Amino acid sequence: MFLLCESRCRTPANNLRVRLGDYNLRAHTEQLAHEEYGVRRKVVNEAYNPATYQNDIALLELNQEITFREHIIPICLPQKGQNFTGEKATATGWGRTQYGISTSPGVLQKVDVEVIDSDECQKWMKSVGRRENIFPNMMCAGYKDGGRDSCQGDSGSPLSLKEEGKTTLIGLVSWGVGCARPNLPGVYTRISEFVDWIQIHTS
Repeated sequence: MFLLCESRCRTPANNLRVRLGDYNLRAHTEQLAHEEYGVRRKVVNEAYNPATYQNDIALLELNQEITFREHIIPICLPQKGQNFTGEKATATGWGRTQYGISTSPGVLQKVDVEVIDSDECQKWMKSVGRRENIFPNMMCAGYKDGGRDSCQGDSGSPLSLKEEGKTTLIGLVSWGVGCARPNLPGVYTRISEFVDWIQIHTS
């Protein structure tokens, strides 16, 4: 069984623990209990570039099968090359709720953001003097006026789209400039560009 995450975690696989089904990190007991798993191996994308965040994706193979429950369920992969521009997607995570603050929420947060055309996103960023590139394997999501975004501590968290009764993983939180700033939406790894890579390493 595999999980997807971003490439930057340097912890060796045998020192990693994965917690599934958690909601409140500070609660000792919850109605639906979380489960913990060890990691057998970690596969970081061979072309990951830490300078540009290209190919910011990795796989974690768990050391045992997952027992699925009502709050621990798999997520679908998109079709190869599928484009989600204009769709409203949901980012979730335990990252900061405001840029620069030192504390993170205990309860899982979510925010709805719009997937932005990459050329448009690049124009927005250049309009405020940014030189970062939005590569084809990246995806921007947010709003021109800012206000809603993923933030520090959310890296590797999912950007998902729910339609026709199924939830699809379309992005992973990768990088951004501050949080929720005008013309600076969050940037995500575009999962539809990595479907072949995922299938090769999980088969």
